[in-house]
Amino acid sequence: MPDSTFTGYTQVRESIGVADVWNALAIPVGARNALIMLEDPTAVMRVSSVNTVLAASQGSVVAAGGNYQFEGTLATALTIYVAADKATVAIIQYTTSGA
Repeated sequence: MPDSTFTGYTQVRESIGVADVWNALAIPVGARNALIMLEDPTAVMRVSSVNTVLAASQGSVVAAGGNYQFEGTLATALTIYVAADKATVAIIQYTTSGA
């Protein structure tokens, strides 16, 4: 099946109520090419696979207006942690394939 073929599209929105605090985002099994972004285009995002590092200064930095993408299809569920430098909404989008 070509990589561009999909049967479902999902968008999940999670509130980030406090700046520089990790927020858990769940990406389910079967999610394809998951994309994480912030609703506020002026907010800077940080992404981490753990929530034990400092949200204000550690993790992968994503510049304002940018996004973080996972390539491929997840074989296991994944929890990722997202923080922003101001209160906003995190948006995760992914497709699912038809088997």
